[in-house]
Amino acid sequence: MSVYRRLLVLYPRSFRRDYGEPMVQLFGDRVRDDGRARAWAGVLPDLLRTVTKERIEAAMKHVSTNARILIFTLLVAVTMVTLVVVGGGLAIPGAVVLVVVAVTQRRHLGGLLRGGHRAPFLRSLVQTWWAPVAVALAGFEILFAVQVVLHGANLPGRIIGGSLAAASGLGIFNGLMRRPFDRAYGNVFVLLGTLLPMLIFWMLVPPLAAIVVWIGVFSGGFGAPSVVTPAR
Repeated sequence: MSVYRRLLVLYPRSFRRDYGEPMVQLFGDRVRDDGRARAWAGVLPDLLRTVTKERIEAAMKHVSTNARILIFTLLVAVTMVTLVVVGGGLAIPGAVVLVVVAVTQRRHLGGLLRGGHRAPFLRSLVQTWWAPVAVALAGFEILFAVQVVLHGANLPGRIIGGSLAAASGLGIFNGLMRRPFDRAYGNVFVLLGTLLPMLIFWMLVPPLAAIVVWIGVFSGGFGAPSVVTPAR
């Protein structure tokens, strides 16, 4: 019992204050009913899972939803770049962190899938100075998807590669059209859509265009956009 009580220090202080004693009591009941070995076997996996979740929640407590989504986007970018440029082994820790954040923050990240107003494409094209660059990049990705499907080495690879490229391009378009109404979520779609061109490091123009878009997104910020009346 004393060992379990000491392990509770792994939880944030506020969590220990609210749930520490009931957890100790529940563990004591398990030891009495099931025996010490079975009690530990049942509690250790839950301890590892909930400690990770509560620590991340405590760290994110004062971080806005938009900032959480931005952090997740950056984790995706760093993991993908590390995977392609450096090697799979070094990308494993980033992938693990990415999965943990995705699982523990799924409630907030679910906002990425929510609906909302979308501006007409032509109005989205002129909303900011970097929007035409993003549109050109999205068009390149869709054309690249067609090329992969038609000239790829094998059918499964062609389907997966072409779908990924097409989804990235469409993601940029979707982000640009949502951005006038919901800047944070629109920016995230745009940033995720530019990750693939960044990884095509053997081609000069797509990575440079993606960098320009990232500079534009971060220079414009993630705050509330100007009010745009939905098209009828």
